[in-house]
Amino acid sequence: MSFWKVSFLALPAWAAFFVLYFRLKRRRLKMEAILAKCAGTFLAFAGTVVWCWTFQRWDVGGLLALFFGLCMIADGLLEVRFIPGMICFAAAHGVLTWRYLALLPPTSLPLSHRPSLAGVLLGVWVLCVAAAVLLFRRELKTTGKLLPVFVLYPVILGLLVGQVFTCAVFFGDRGSWLATVGMTCFFVSDLMVAKRFFHPEGYFWMEKPIMLLYWGALYLLEASLWL
Repeated sequence: MSFWKVSFLALPAWAAFFVLYFRLKRRRLKMEAILAKCAGTFLAFAGTVVWCWTFQRWDVGGLLALFFGLCMIADGLLEVRFIPGMICFAAAHGVLTWRYLALLPPTSLPLSHRPSLAGVLLGVWVLCVAAAVLLFRRELKTTGKLLPVFVLYPVILGLLVGQVFTCAVFFGDRGSWLATVGMTCFFVSDLMVAKRFFHPEGYFWMEKPIMLLYWGALYLLEASLWL
């Protein structure tokens, strides 16, 4: 099965769940809307499992499947309890961090590559964290006891964006660059979620772009396996 066949099968299903989710929310059918949201994320999980089964590459895709599974659980939790949902997402990102560390272990790199790739990783991470701090410079003063959570989250996300980008630089294949775009979409989507958490009325318009970026990120991360 090729990348284009997967896209042909998955994208219409994702579009259908996207429309269904917001229609159910508009009708205030909360449980049905949660199921539609989780079903969209399930597409990424299922596609990854199919790839692992087809090519017998659980060592490459197994952790990515676990990441999607945790994201699916977090999708449901976020609609009920925001903080537990964010913690579940943090666990998912921890799994993804582990995956990219396994793909690009420092000890396996040539000595000549290590300083430059470490610089790439550090530079992207600093850029992401700086962007988050700049965006939330006012809100961070009002978080209180939740300050460690809101600080740690962009730190983890920024590290992930840096890892995926570093893998793309190192491997140079289309799949890695596609995953980089996907992880960047994830980063932007989660920053928008946090902004909306602080200002639910002023940023109500963000809901659909958040979902579009989030599911787009999941699709790109999954589709990167098929390239």
